[in-house]
Amino acid sequence: MVVKPATRRKATRTAGGISSRKLLGSLIAVAMLVIVGVVGTRAAISATTGNAGNQFNAGTIDLADNDGGSYMYQANNVQPGDSISKCIKVTYTGSLNSTVKLFMDTPIDAIGPYVDMSVDVGTQATSSFPNCAGFTSTQSLYSGTLAGFQATYGSAASGLAYSPHGGSPWTNNDSVVYQVTLTLQNTARPAGADFSGTHTYTWQADSA
Repeated sequence: MVVKPATRRKATRTAGGISSRKLLGSLIAVAMLVIVGVVGTRAAISATTGNAGNQFNAGTIDLADNDGGSYMYQANNVQPGDSISKCIKVTYTGSLNSTVKLFMDTPIDAIGPYVDMSVDVGTQATSSFPNCAGFTSTQSLYSGTLAGFQATYGSAASGLAYSPHGGSPWTNNDSVVYQVTLTLQNTARPAGADFSGTHTYTWQADSA
């Protein structure tokens, strides 16, 4: 049996003494570096879109009357059976629809149960505080005594609510004229029950 010696492959040498296999590997590596370099230095491409002019504003509530900082009445030395009627215009200019209530959170002294009181709402061709000339009542809101009004409507929570739109709330530029009428009863009072003190009518608007 004749055994042939193993054939040895000889690497092909280039002129510089580098094998063709090593040269190919070097060329591939250089090519990859060139590709990576090109990708890494390429300018970014992008696009944008915008939505400008956005706002987030709270609604407003604004309630005013035409009293000019003065009181509706200061009645002194009133005789039994005497009456006074005074009018005040309340206007709403807020952007939010609102519920408006009238209340009196100041105390009423001993004369309060002996003063009949009515509150009406309506219109007035020319409103001139506190004059009621030309007032036309559209609805009676309260009839009782001064003390009873304060006891019933003594806070904003329990205030006397009214709207010119019936069951719907007040809206911007609504206005209502309120007429308050007070009459001293012709009845005997206990000693010292002659003074009502100062009291304040307050209207409050709350977002509906």
